[in-house]
Amino acid sequence: AAAEVFETRAAVMVLKVEGGREVHRVDLGTGAVDVYTEPEDAATLEAAMTAHLGAVRIDAHDAGPLAVALRETGRNDCLAVPMLEGGRVLGALLLLDQVGIEGAPAGQLSVLEALAREVAAALAKGRLLDSVLEERRKLSTVVSATSDGIASIDEDGVVRSWNPALVGITGLSEREVLDRADALGRLDPRTPEGEPVDLAGWAEGVALPGEIAVRSRQGGRRRLACSYSHAEDEHGRTLVVVARDVTPVQEFEALRAELGRLVAQEAARRLVVEQLQAAVVPDTPS
Repeated sequence: AAAEVFETRAAVMVLKVEGGREVHRVDLGTGAVDVYTEPEDAATLEAAMTAHLGAVRIDAHDAGPLAVALRETGRNDCLAVPMLEGGRVLGALLLLDQVGIEGAPAGQLSVLEALAREVAAALAKGRLLDSVLEERRKLSTVVSATSDGIASIDEDGVVRSWNPALVGITGLSEREVLDRADALGRLDPRTPEGEPVDLAGWAEGVALPGEIAVRSRQGGRRRLACSYSHAEDEHGRTLVVVARDVTPVQEFEALRAELGRLVAQEAARRLVVEQLQAAVVPDTPS
């Protein structure tokens, strides 16, 4: 579109990438569209224009290194402007071989600079979007792979997210839990002392304990050490619950306590036996 507006034979967008430059070239004469990458040390017109920090119009008959680079491509003239973001050069826009009526160079460069700013802003937004999507992907991977259960509950007590670890702990699938206000009641959450816990009522200021016991579809109850945080977006407030299954730890502690009790009983039994043996053995004759 820029080539058509400025009536040039070709338009080039150069983007700086790691280790070199990515060149996007459109030739209006042939209709060819080329995209390729050139190394950092390539001595090309694109490299020279990208290194030039100001808007410039060059004629092949001019003197200087930019004109030399232009002549080596076989082009007659070039309009070039850098694409900047916060003072950092992202690349450059080049328009080659004007064939129509040439306007004032200053006016053409001003228009091309405005176009370069729009392109740079679009590229920055695209990178920001890519960054956000990448962070979401990483977060999704962490949430899916962690052994801790993670759930989010809105102000109405409706479950909005339920990670795979919670599926394994409770036996309730996402389909059975998500977007349901009665899902938490099926877990029958209670304190270690057996008092009911109203997770769905968190928005009303209900105090939530650091440890709860929930019913598991696999049988029995699971002990969960919980931490809570709050998030807020355009949809309202959300409670994020991170739950670690400490049932194996509790079971281990119970087994260790039982083992200690048995060891103490065995020690007491041995002491009684030794005392009985000492009582029935006669004194050694003098």
